[in-house]
Amino acid sequence: MTTATCTPIGTGGVHRDPRWDDDEQRHVIATLVTHYWAHDGFLTPPILDQMDHLQGIRATLIHGRRDVSGPAVVAWRLHRAWANSELIIDENEGHGGESMVQSWCLANSRHADRLDTARA
Repeated sequence: MTTATCTPIGTGGVHRDPRWDDDEQRHVIATLVTHYWAHDGFLTPPILDQMDHLQGIRATLIHGRRDVSGPAVVAWRLHRAWANSELIIDENEGHGGESMVQSWCLANSRHADRLDTARA
């Protein structure tokens, strides 16, 4: 069995981007993100209509129930359309957090174990 080892991104872990301290920068990013959401990311056809491209690929979708930027129903719809996916809803997290990182580590370990077994 593969042991889950999660290393924070970058040397010294994850650090807040100082651009988030700038009100104008936050407004520009929020406007851009909302514009993309309103137009389904400009994907034609929409992503849920293209799920056949992922046929046969396993995935673990991890979503925080308290994520205000993306409701859990979006992850649910993606999971329902992706035949080989599992969905983990973290009831106590938003858009990331320690328990979601732990879920990510465990999911990666399960996928790695599955690949190791397939190679043996």
